[in-house]
Amino acid sequence: MNLRKAWPGKTKLKGQIAEYILNHKVLTKWVGFSLVKRVYELAKLGVDVKPDTLSQFYRRNKVRYVVCKYQY
Repeated sequence: MNLRKAWPGKTKLKGQIAEYILNHKVLTKWVGFSLVKRVYELAKLGVDVKPDTLSQFYRRNKVRYVVCKYQY
């Protein structure tokens, strides 16, 4: 029996910070940022989150992000 499934999942990104991250202006401002850079920007705001958690948050809220990297 898997006891993890017995409790509802917990997320660190709730309330005002979740609204901030999903804000259209913030998403367009961060359009070129990688997940690590986005986590760094959130750390400036006092939110301690890992890139995997942020990625899952984006997936759960159906936010698509693409970072283009060019090699010269």
